[in-house]
Amino acid sequence: MTKNNSYTSIEVAKDGSPIPVSGAIFLHSRYNPQKEALAFAQQFKNEPEDVPFDFFVIYGIAGGYHIAAIAERFPQATIIAIEADEESLQFIAPIPCVQRLQNTPNIYFATVNTVSETLKQLFQPAAHTKLTTATLRSWESCFPETQAQAQAQVQSALKEISADFSVQSHFGGIWQRNIFMNLSLISKMQKSKGSYCHFFKAPPAKKAAIIAAGPSLDDRIPELKEKRSDYYIIATDTAYHALLSRKIVADACVSVDAQQISHAHFFNAQPSTLFIFDISANPAAIRTVAKKGAHLMLVETGHPLAAFASHIYGDEGCFAHIETGSGTVTIAAASFAIQAGFTDIVFFGADFAYQNGKPYTKGCYLDTTYAEKSVRTNPLELAFSRLMFRTALEPTKTGMTTALLTSYKASLKKFMMQAGYADFSDQQYKTHKNSQVLSTRPFDFSRFQTLFRASHQQTSLLPFIAWLKRKYPKSTYKEILSLAQRKSLVYTYEDET
Repeated sequence: MTKNNSYTSIEVAKDGSPIPVSGAIFLHSRYNPQKEALAFAQQFKNEPEDVPFDFFVIYGIAGGYHIAAIAERFPQATIIAIEADEESLQFIAPIPCVQRLQNTPNIYFATVNTVSETLKQLFQPAAHTKLTTATLRSWESCFPETQAQAQAQVQSALKEISADFSVQSHFGGIWQRNIFMNLSLISKMQKSKGSYCHFFKAPPAKKAAIIAAGPSLDDRIPELKEKRSDYYIIATDTAYHALLSRKIVADACVSVDAQQISHAHFFNAQPSTLFIFDISANPAAIRTVAKKGAHLMLVETGHPLAAFASHIYGDEGCFAHIETGSGTVTIAAASFAIQAGFTDIVFFGADFAYQNGKPYTKGCYLDTTYAEKSVRTNPLELAFSRLMFRTALEPTKTGMTTALLTSYKASLKKFMMQAGYADFSDQQYKTHKNSQVLSTRPFDFSRFQTLFRASHQQTSLLPFIAWLKRKYPKSTYKEILSLAQRKSLVYTYEDET
């Protein structure tokens, strides 16, 4: 009896083609696998005005003949072909067709365990117009459980890709503008004395206190004040002003928000605070903080253009890299603390829930924003209610939450555990040893300009392309890429340094 996902032998078809076998089942035609593969590929036909096939996910590799037929019919397409596991890949590796496929640049082999990451790395909705799945039916018949597992992994990955693409299509334009403006700004700022921080390490014997702006922060302010000397306080941007209203000046503040409204968090920025901004953050916020004389550090969080700029000298980045996990500033603040070498990290106000009838702590920017617009017929409480009830709510022990907020909370815990921190108690995390140092190196905007112009970038422009694709839905990828490159080159000729 064979395992659910194993081959047992390789037999030879009547035409001489090697065929993998599982038990009594031949994975391809016993007479002419090539002809069978041609029929497999011919099921995909482009109508005259149809979108071209340019990305395939194929369940089942076996002898690879069906994949070769797809590749021949659609030579420009990217193909991910899935097998059960590494053992299965090794078993079919001697088959000549499989060997040729492995040496084909646009064909990628994956297993059930790796297909999710492979798909997320390769499939770009901004660049690929049509993702098509195909199944080798004999493979599905042999290994139904493996097929189901692979499909689940693919669907989960596509869900993440779709959500990410939706964010890119909404923010891609503003990210692009912000990055170019900030790179020029920071290149000048680094040449001035004392305004830019190139090096940071966790102060000895200090715990990192990550301050989010959840409503439970109201109840924990006394604890924060009482133990102030024990903590190095790292505020998220939304919590920074809330702390100031309680006469607590954060040691550091992290912001990843690209939107114009974010600079309102920093009108009262204190010079003693170290401000950590994502390169794609709002330039007005960075300028506001710089004018206050505070120290600044720019980091990159994975935007491909920011990553390209960071590595203009090679592998050692000009900007430290921090993670944002699911895209939350709380995870970004935690990543900063980890990269800086803190071994004890405590979270305050990281509720990811609504408590006491409010979505945020007292003193955050929404209090001021909503209060200014408050009238008798549209009071402050109504504005907060609209905010909370914009999506379906789910009850918790202490209030209400949403499916999205619950996913953010799970993402934070997963992020901390993957970073090697044990869940000590009540949002306190510890690790035995963390000797990291957060450091950057000088950035030369002129060098970046030269390299960008010469590189004909595509990967670094993908978020911008996603935004342009939403703006010009009838344009081809080639047209949008050309437009993205032209618009980006304009920035590289401005503010020459």
